[in-house]
Amino acid sequence: MGMNMMKTGMRSGKAAFAAAMLAMLALTVGAGGRREVVQKGLDVLCPGEGWRATDLCEGADEVGVSVVLVTHPRSEKEPSAFTRRLKVERKTQILHVRVSSCQRGKNVYDWVFAAKVNGETVRREVVCSAKPVDIKVPLGRWAGKEIELALETAAGGKEDYCYEYANWHQIAIVDEYHPDWVRDLVIYEIATKSFNSPNGPEQGTFRSVREKLPYLQELGINAIWLTGSDLGDPHHFYNIWTQYASYRPDRLDPSLGTHADLRELTAEAHRRGIRIFLDVITHGVMDGSDLVKEHPNWFKGGSWGMTDYNWRAHLPELDAWWVKTFTDYCLKDGIDGFRLDCGIQGRQDLWREIKRNVWAAGREIAVLTEGSQHTEGVADSCQSWRYISCVNGRRVKQIGGGDHVWNPGRYYGEGFFADYCRWNERRPKTWTSDWMVPTIEISCHDNGWSGFPPNQNPYVTNGSRALMGASALLVPAAPIMMMGEEFDADYVPVPGHCGELFGKDRKTPGRWLYGSWLQWSQLEQPRHRAMLADVRKMLALRRRYAELVRAQIERVPGTGVVPAVVEKLPANVHVPYLLFNGRRMLLVAGNATDRDVTLEFGMPWKTVGWQPKEMKSVWHESAAPLVPDGKGRVRVTIPRDYAPGGGLAVFAAER
Repeated sequence: MGMNMMKTGMRSGKAAFAAAMLAMLALTVGAGGRREVVQKGLDVLCPGEGWRATDLCEGADEVGVSVVLVTHPRSEKEPSAFTRRLKVERKTQILHVRVSSCQRGKNVYDWVFAAKVNGETVRREVVCSAKPVDIKVPLGRWAGKEIELALETAAGGKEDYCYEYANWHQIAIVDEYHPDWVRDLVIYEIATKSFNSPNGPEQGTFRSVREKLPYLQELGINAIWLTGSDLGDPHHFYNIWTQYASYRPDRLDPSLGTHADLRELTAEAHRRGIRIFLDVITHGVMDGSDLVKEHPNWFKGGSWGMTDYNWRAHLPELDAWWVKTFTDYCLKDGIDGFRLDCGIQGRQDLWREIKRNVWAAGREIAVLTEGSQHTEGVADSCQSWRYISCVNGRRVKQIGGGDHVWNPGRYYGEGFFADYCRWNERRPKTWTSDWMVPTIEISCHDNGWSGFPPNQNPYVTNGSRALMGASALLVPAAPIMMMGEEFDADYVPVPGHCGELFGKDRKTPGRWLYGSWLQWSQLEQPRHRAMLADVRKMLALRRRYAELVRAQIERVPGTGVVPAVVEKLPANVHVPYLLFNGRRMLLVAGNATDRDVTLEFGMPWKTVGWQPKEMKSVWHESAAPLVPDGKGRVRVTIPRDYAPGGGLAVFAAER
């Protein structure tokens, strides 16, 4: 009895200490203006051994916290389940849950976490891990409503062990700034100087890009990744002007135009439903930059033949300048987001502040990192999450691997898509602290890197409708393509472009895709016009079936994608896949060969939840409909690739 009283006293003491720390933290934060605790009456119950006050909200000085609850619900006298109802105040709010399972010796016992709105389960996770597990649930769709959270032992758990060995849990509702439109992006990368340069090489400007906006609107893209805005060096990389040899990001290159020109570009793009992203060189600037001379303490070390920012020093002047520079691009020039070359550099705090500033002004922006990295929920997506080719342009890193074929079974069933959309019933093993929209990179400026064969085209699809459609544009992820890919452009390099990264060997010609001088006269040739027509049609299908093809970031009951059951798949033929919800479905099949291919396969109709009587062709309208036989199997003929209207078979049904 005395021991129980001691335990109770220890728990009460810890609870009081935690509550005091929360109150002190709220006062400190309120004074500093970094975040605001908007809901009173925070509960702190029996935090576990080794718990620290900072664990209440990891990164609390960076995130606006409205509700924090830390609890250790399992003890000798406490119930076996924990429930809590919380109000969702704003569309920007996201639920964070940290929970770990019960353990004694080698035994680990399951917990079940569930979130419900109006009695409907909107998220359910089975947790079986002695280490803390992080779960994130966007709450924007339930703004103004209450969400009920429940945490209890799974069926079959040994209650007595759980009482004694339950670990601590954390629940927080925080503000994160993720616009929903990121899921619908179709991103088109433009090298500003070479995209539309009819008066000679490297003569492109913001105005010349604006002239092509009607073409891009008709194509069907809705976002431009503009890699060309900073004051840049004309020779540092591959002996051509590039955005990546930046002298300073707060100044536009005068050869591209003025801020007024940039504002006219963004305004016209917005009228046409197109967003503009700028490329940001996050690691540093050219050695001769005025910034290095004016602020030598802002820099330390170097990479890529340039001088790097001293981000680890957390210098107030540098940080404030950085935040102001990119906030101004959004609020003054109408920019909709940024792609971070060389990643976020460990300064999630700066980009979170930039996003918060812009959202506070009534605009939404998005941030894309270059590579897959932990950003503590700041980034909205990653440029090269999955891609069809590696940077040297060879199609050797196909999605799913092998034979240039996208494999939806691996893409959705074996973990790496589940890491983002929580497809698996169990908690995914990685990327638990980020909520990124998945992307499919068809091509980008880095294709054709040093060592690429000088007689080959660094563009990736090279006229393949199967790769463009079944591996990218009809996949539920945000596609990214380089300018010219849509009409199978023949590569024409900017004069002077050499094959060595730092431009020393100027005799060897280069094939870097950034150095592509787009020749619009190629569209006078039937081959290029036919490819453009087919890509436009693919993007029209993507819009028509937007609720099926939009990038998926969470598991929604009754919706998803499933692969066909094919006994024997020929080389370079895609695994057919079915996108579905409770009302519509879309079957996509790709054939990246030079001959017609007929496949007979089954579909997991039980997983889908319904089987149509027939599916109508939406790619070749004259094709006969698909009629599943008595066993639910269908027979599809996919025309040969690299020909107008070839490489694809797409069928749809509605309930």
